[in-house]
Amino acid sequence: MLHLQVRNARLKAGLTLTQLARLARVHRSRLHSFEHDGRNITVESLRRIVEHLPLAELSLGSVTLDARGVDNAELLALMREYRVKAQALADVSARIERALEDAERGMDHEGQPPASPCPLE
Repeated sequence: MLHLQVRNARLKAGLTLTQLARLARVHRSRLHSFEHDGRNITVESLRRIVEHLPLAELSLGSVTLDARGVDNAELLALMREYRVKAQALADVSARIERALEDAERGMDHEGQPPASPCPLE
């Protein structure tokens, strides 16, 4: 994922969150949030962050960009794809979590008690 590419590149460069945030002129908390869950970053902030990292390319799924001369339009396209995939992953994760909670309560996937396997019970 894109946020992990940024985090790994920052660590490879030996930069702390605070150092990279200062170089890229973004709030440390915003950079931290992006690195950990991939949210709350603007295209312009991401472009400034990438300028200070040893990244040859940025990739997400089918989109790969040369990180050295990336422009805002290219980053915007990459981030749109990233957000769609991140939302799909969050949706699946939420459905799994609900199913596990239902199973713990003895409910089926529709929130109903499971049908008895034997009509005599």
